[in-house]
Amino acid sequence: MPPPDETAPSVARWIFDPLPASGARRGGNPAEHAFRHDLAVFVREVVQNANDQALNKPKVVFRFAALRGEERAHFIATLGGENWLAHVRAAAKLESGRGLAAFLSAMEERDELVVAYIADYGTGGLTGDESEGESHFRALCKDTLFSHKRDASAGGSYGLGKSVLWIFSAVATVLFDSTLIELGSGTANPRFLGRAELPSHVVRGRSFAGAGWFGAPKGTRHAERAESLWGGEARELASRIGFRAREDYETGTSIAIVGFRDPTSEEAADVPTMAARVESAVAENFWPAMSLRPMRALEVVVETAVGSRSVPLESTPIAPFMEAFRARTSTRETLEQPGDVAVKRIPFRVPATLDGEPPVVAEVLLVVRLDSERRPLARAGQVAVFRGPGMVVRYWDRSRIALGMRPFHAVLACGLARSPGDSTDSDAAVEAFLRLAEPPSHDAWIATQRLKETYRPGYKKALDALDADVDDALRALLVQRASQGREGPERLQKRFPIGDRGLLDKRPAPFAIRGLSARPDGDAWTFEGSLEPTSAAHAWTATVRLAEVDDAGHAVDPVGIARLDASGDAVSEENHGVFVLRVPPGSGRVAFVGRSVASLFVGALEIDIEGHIEVEA
Repeated sequence: MPPPDETAPSVARWIFDPLPASGARRGGNPAEHAFRHDLAVFVREVVQNANDQALNKPKVVFRFAALRGEERAHFIATLGGENWLAHVRAAAKLESGRGLAAFLSAMEERDELVVAYIADYGTGGLTGDESEGESHFRALCKDTLFSHKRDASAGGSYGLGKSVLWIFSAVATVLFDSTLIELGSGTANPRFLGRAELPSHVVRGRSFAGAGWFGAPKGTRHAERAESLWGGEARELASRIGFRAREDYETGTSIAIVGFRDPTSEEAADVPTMAARVESAVAENFWPAMSLRPMRALEVVVETAVGSRSVPLESTPIAPFMEAFRARTSTRETLEQPGDVAVKRIPFRVPATLDGEPPVVAEVLLVVRLDSERRPLARAGQVAVFRGPGMVVRYWDRSRIALGMRPFHAVLACGLARSPGDSTDSDAAVEAFLRLAEPPSHDAWIATQRLKETYRPGYKKALDALDADVDDALRALLVQRASQGREGPERLQKRFPIGDRGLLDKRPAPFAIRGLSARPDGDAWTFEGSLEPTSAAHAWTATVRLAEVDDAGHAVDPVGIARLDASGDAVSEENHGVFVLRVPPGSGRVAFVGRSVASLFVGALEIDIEGHIEVEA
């Protein structure tokens, strides 16, 4: 960043809104409480906003600069120097300004100010009037809780996503430099404005509401505001701030987040670490937008002082999901070998709207890829859920919906994402419905207030049915047929039958096993059941073993038991991973609960129980 000319006068200055006549104060930005504050959320909101505004093939560039010494001093001087710092320091003295105070102290101690520059290309820029009408400019730079999106498939609809820009600025200050595709009368590219979102504070005896803007002063001293700089003045100031110049045909918006930090991190991360985390978050959240729409594929680049590169996809943990969706034309009906892909078309019913639109019967696409049981890949057992914009709404863990689930990776593509480039009116109806089903964080599909305000009753039932149908489809593809085990000796069957089955000669069974179940639990299995003799006159024992079950339903490798607890007077004894229950005469039903040793096995589990009644000769 070139040092500014200290002697050149700057037409821009900070103007903060005065406290309103009511005297009502604010302790900060209320929108920040609608989100988790981790870096993944920041990346999701910033990239999705650019993706929503794309005119053709969008591109987003993240650039991180650590300013020190004279470079840091020049940047602060350009940003308003003592005028800006006076407001920040005043807000830092408040109870709600402890974070500001800590940052200012750390900045001086380390002599470092990190600025994140985020530029999008192939978008329309911050178009719109300074104070009139609905526009991209007003939504981002002036308004709160207003959203202006180009079409119904956009990612956001609440106007809350932009709040992450100020949340990730330790000094709640963000600057904008934009080249517009459409200019108003008397304006010229680029456009420049800054915005701060501080708590209410007092400077030199004057009370301020908290929000302030950095731009060209307009109005009188008693009713003054800062408006956008245009053309040459904007270009000069943007250059001094560190923005890169772009040609007039390179429309889009560049953002500078002053004092960039991850508010969820206990320690300040260095620039290379933050850049690596951004790359990871981009790949995990936007691989559909980056790989599935050739004519409008999103490109994201991350730059540091040591170089730049496009965010890679193929070697990341999301590669199996990409592989699955690319094979969505598969006609397989079963999954046999790792890498096999099967497709299920799941019906989805969009309810009628309150303004008279009839219900729509549509479908969504579930694509399932079988993974290796021995060495499952990262995110095995999860479903990547997304719609038209190509941002993954969530990775939905369905690995434990049934005993014996084989590892898999799946994609649930809905709305305009079901068939990219060949969508139908019913896809558009699903798209509009699911957009309103997303909360402000866009990480789920739930029954929201906006659904209630738009659709007739039945919207929650539609979402619940979708979840249930996905689970049913996964079970049908991934749960192996239950193994009945190998037939034991007839004599043992007579003495200790499984379940309520009686003797072959129809006499009552001396024993029954009830409530037998098992389920994965972390890195092990837990299991339970009960044993109940028809006569408690004799002592008896039961030996309990576990084993893995192969695809043919045969027990293969044993799985050791780490713990087995039994009720009543029963005593459990361990012997090399096998447990024996010893039950004295007079005991009735014995319940047991056990846990296996740690095991990477995720297939079916066989529980083998061998019983013996101690009958006197």
